[in-house]
Amino acid sequence: MTYQGVEGSYSHLAAQRTYAGRDGGVLLTGADSFRAAAEAVVHGAADLALLPIENTTAGSINETYDLLAEGHLTITGEVVSAIEHCLLALPGVKLEDLRVVMSHPQALAQCQTFLRAHPHLRAQVEIDTAGSARKVRELGDPTYAAIASASAATTYGLAVVSRGIQTERGNATRFVEVALRPAPVPEGATAKTSLVLALADRPGALGEILMRFAARSISLTKLESRPIPAQPWSYRFYIDALAHGASESFQATLADVKPLTTELRVLGTYPADTASRPVSS
Repeated sequence: MTYQGVEGSYSHLAAQRTYAGRDGGVLLTGADSFRAAAEAVVHGAADLALLPIENTTAGSINETYDLLAEGHLTITGEVVSAIEHCLLALPGVKLEDLRVVMSHPQALAQCQTFLRAHPHLRAQVEIDTAGSARKVRELGDPTYAAIASASAATTYGLAVVSRGIQTERGNATRFVEVALRPAPVPEGATAKTSLVLALADRPGALGEILMRFAARSISLTKLESRPIPAQPWSYRFYIDALAHGASESFQATLADVKPLTTELRVLGTYPADTASRPVSS
């Protein structure tokens, strides 16, 4: 299976914990980008990819939603992981010595309060958290630091200058497992189903769709809009529902809402992750 990032990244740590107990073991392979991880599955280089899709502090990860909209991948699972960010630097370096902090834009967004409190630090966007830690080690410049996991500090020989610098104590990221084909989910399992739709040109269409779900007591845990490329001011809506996609009530709801849409596609049914898993070290 594949993930975005290098060893010590939050995606790598989440993948380690998620697949550690699988029979026969799992080969974990890092990719340079979310798209590269997704395309590894599409082209058969990997069976699965684990992609971050939303964070409790920084919100939705739009690139993952856009990859799902392309229609090649199916969501087969989810993992919710608590995220603890650390400020990493070369051993012996103090906070006041630092000038540049590198990390993935999501990690930088999740640590804005810390960065505002230390205006002498300039944020520099990189493609990966752990990759930023590796870059600090390679540069050997004591004015450079990275925001990454404590595990990345161990992996790349850095020191933890400050721990738990994320803005929200309960900071967590939700990852989705994607594959080419659906995976079976027992009917009695606590399941979640994700779908994408585009609205028909009709006043109140979205409200009517939401009412159809409510009428059958189907709880929605996510409603996200994303622009449709080449169609200015047109949007797709992504919905997560606490329901099994094969259930009679869910199927009936899909039939009800289809006339209100120009596009309607189920992205996958999968077991809901009800427990947060720490990936701080």
